[in-house]
Amino acid sequence: MHPASLISIDRMKRQLKKVVYTVSHKREKVFAFIDAQNIAKGIENSGWKIDWSAFRKWLAKHYNVSQAFMYIGYMAENRDLYLQLNNNGFNIDLKQTVKSAGRDASSRDSGDVKGNVDVDLTIGVWREYANYNKAIIISGDGDFVSLIQHLIDNKKLKKIIVPEFYSSLFRKYNDYIIELNDYREELKYVKNQNRQNGRSKRRGKSAAAGAAPAKAPVRRRSRQDIKQRISVLNQADKGN
Repeated sequence: MHPASLISIDRMKRQLKKVVYTVSHKREKVFAFIDAQNIAKGIENSGWKIDWSAFRKWLAKHYNVSQAFMYIGYMAENRDLYLQLNNNGFNIDLKQTVKSAGRDASSRDSGDVKGNVDVDLTIGVWREYANYNKAIIISGDGDFVSLIQHLIDNKKLKKIIVPEFYSSLFRKYNDYIIELNDYREELKYVKNQNRQNGRSKRRGKSAAAGAAPAKAPVRRRSRQDIKQRISVLNQADKGN
């Protein structure tokens, strides 16, 4: 056989492998489960804030995430933020918060407000277990080690996405770790400014070229669902 024919066959095989991988990747159902407080605080400790809208699109683009479940402690003053996160394509799971005791436990302002979502996130992973092929755990909290190990043992874990500082218990999972700090320029929130390669510029360029706008991430929970949950939590706060 002529050498040129061998080169051509080899190129076709490589292209076929690429097509097979792409198709299988698109068919794979990937769900993300997000410990919002852990990520937000971890990133702030690194000196920046995350743009949640950009993050949702980033998850869809790089990891084919079709459903993103965000577990977050409820604070009444953040009502508009929760509705905006829902609009951005997150399935918001709000948990009642408690104030941890500080030096002066009698003071209304003592201690930190906490919404421990570990159990809720874990239950969410089990509840959706039959609906996804792979899960992405987004937290640096070592309390999720048992959950992560179970997902690995059953070939259900895709990635662990963490802030810069995360639990040392995750060290044995280095092959799965993605550090958000490595994508800081792509994901950071910049107030009243266009991102250097950001959404505003891309949107303007697409409009000029007559291209269709990017498809919004899919979510299950409606705006009304979030409003109802907020109402329930507000009533619970009044009762306390």
